[in-house]
Amino acid sequence: MSIHATLLVGWSGTLGFLAVWFALLARLRPEERLFRVFAGACLSTGLTMLATAALLAAPNAALAAQWRSFQLAGLGITAVMLPDLVSGLLQRPVPRALPQWVGVIFGVLAASGVLVDPLASRASGQLTTAGATGTALLALAVAPATFALARSALTTRGLGIIAVALVVALVGGLADMARLVSSHSSWELAPHSLGIAALAFGATLMRRAVSAEAELERSSALLVRALEDVREEERGLLETRSRAALGELAAVIAHEVRNPLAVLRNAASSLRKPTTSSVDVETLVEIIQEETRRLDELGRSLARYAEPLPFRPERIAVDALLRDVVVAVSRAHEAPPDVTLEVVPTDEHVNGDPALLRQAFVNVVDNAIRASARAIVLSVVRCSEGVRIDVTDDGEGMSDAVLERARDPFFTTRATGTGLGLALVDKVVRLHRGALALARRTPRGTVVSITLDAAS
Repeated sequence: MSIHATLLVGWSGTLGFLAVWFALLARLRPEERLFRVFAGACLSTGLTMLATAALLAAPNAALAAQWRSFQLAGLGITAVMLPDLVSGLLQRPVPRALPQWVGVIFGVLAASGVLVDPLASRASGQLTTAGATGTALLALAVAPATFALARSALTTRGLGIIAVALVVALVGGLADMARLVSSHSSWELAPHSLGIAALAFGATLMRRAVSAEAELERSSALLVRALEDVREEERGLLETRSRAALGELAAVIAHEVRNPLAVLRNAASSLRKPTTSSVDVETLVEIIQEETRRLDELGRSLARYAEPLPFRPERIAVDALLRDVVVAVSRAHEAPPDVTLEVVPTDEHVNGDPALLRQAFVNVVDNAIRASARAIVLSVVRCSEGVRIDVTDDGEGMSDAVLERARDPFFTTRATGTGLGLALVDKVVRLHRGALALARRTPRGTVVSITLDAAS
């Protein structure tokens, strides 16, 4: 085997290694399509070089023609991939003089042997007229991508060797074709130039991959630091909000407690007066009992709102739940005859804690009764989010300002209210990952809607 053929075998082994290496990289990083294309190009170019080495060592013209056909087929496959390789390397589309299927047809014709004259003895694997024409078209197909890379190499570092090697391969291939047509032996310049271009291309891809990994690590480090800063700011914000909420809570509690204490202090002062009649004493004692009850209710409400709620979800029949709510409200208000409580029958089921949901709906209905409602309807609607339960009343209704703050803890429009009723309802609904909505009715009244997950 000649030194030339031995060198080509070495080239083919090197390109085979690159093909395996980048095929493995493509499996590790499937989003990098360029790795897969380059692995295929390395494989086809390596086989081209192996066929060229066999061509140079062929003992007769017939075998030389056969290996020349395989060499041309490999060049055709490489030509199909070259525009995609250059486009991926430049990260922009490159012009195409001819469609890619030209290279495919060339490869198929070359493999079938119609491009080489097996009977010619003047040169090893002499091209036929069809072979010369096809090779010229193949050069025309890859020329735009090659020269686009050459133009970019003038302004982009690292592309020069690839561009020069591809230009030499293109010119060398045309020179090889001209020598074969003119009955001279080919110099086989194109395979060596393609090998140099493949090595430079692989080195460039590896540099870019390493640079991308380093950039990813830097970006990840910056992201981690940014997340730490955000978490620190969130902790500071939460602390600020907690202090503000604590201050607001203290102010509300002080306000709620101050009034009953003032009444108790005045009542106690009046009881100490010797001129207080027995009738007045009885009235003052009733006042003391009422204000004591208010303070006790405030303390219980605060405890209920602050303590974690026990959550024991199960499958609940909505109709039975709402009828139980009506019974509980009727007992609490001694079944007021001037209020009509109606439950629209339903067969829907939800997932939730029956005790918590019962208390939540009792609070909603109780608020409606205290808002002078005369008719309250509990109805159920199946929606895309699950099961929506509407509590509709014809009471006094709410203004826009009240609707906006109705769920805030300690917000109330009643002189004797604690402002924790709807706040507790909202807490229960959020615990169930549901939704609470409030809306005004026309001409008067309110609709409170609670949406829960439907049970299968």
